[in-house]
Amino acid sequence: MRTITISLPPEAYASYQELSQATGETPEEAMSRLLEEFLRLTAGLYQE
Repeated sequence: MRTITISLPPEAYASYQELSQATGETPEEAMSRLLEEFLRLTAGLYQE
């Protein structure tokens, strides 16, 4: 199993705060949705 670490600059988190206000999601929910989409798109790239 491999570990992938994703680091985002503070500006990215701030933009998700703005997005979450527009969609009614918490910033954490918006970030979680982004990470789920990232994992879906990259599934299989790191299979052993």
